[in-house]
Amino acid sequence: MLARIAYELFWLGRSVARADHTARLLEGVFHDQLEQRQGDPSTTTLSWNALLSMTGTATSPGAATQDKVIALLVTDTTHPASIVASIDAARERARAVRDVISLDMWESINTLRMRICIDDLEPELRREPSAVFDRVRVGCSLFWGVQRRTMLRDESWSFLQAGAELEAADIVARMLWVSLPMADESQESDATRDGPALALLRAVGGFQA
Repeated sequence: MLARIAYELFWLGRSVARADHTARLLEGVFHDQLEQRQGDPSTTTLSWNALLSMTGTATSPGAATQDKVIALLVTDTTHPASIVASIDAARERARAVRDVISLDMWESINTLRMRICIDDLEPELRREPSAVFDRVRVGCSLFWGVQRRTMLRDESWSFLQAGAELEAADIVARMLWVSLPMADESQESDATRDGPALALLRAVGGFQA
């Protein structure tokens, strides 16, 4: 396999996985903030500043607001961790390896780009941000589902999977580092210490499991 093809497939996998994880984190923190019960330490939520740290985004002094974080991580084309930038990059990398991936994979990522990167998302983000997050999650899940059904299990598959798995490992490590800081256990109750862990599980959809 040409190194150029392997490179594009690796970063195609990382870009799609990044958009998927960012959308899941945004949706999880958004709903977690809405469902927070005041005065209950076991429902400690993840802050918007914490979300920026999880995505490798430098935080500015002071508290980050919901609108600013969502705008930065969804529609900011200059920010490499944003959903729009990730999907746009994934589509360009898929276009470069169209002779390696299946037609269904190309159509799924191209359709997702048209629904996310071309439409004006700002009005919908102000009105119903969870609908945008859900659209991204479904689109990314469709891409991976089609990939598993239509792509040969060869070197191309391996490089694409390697990119996705390394991106997942990176974001999971960041999530654990931010939400589970080292603390003096003798000075905190179990509920206070476990609150961020429960919030993280809710944010990534693993709480019920």
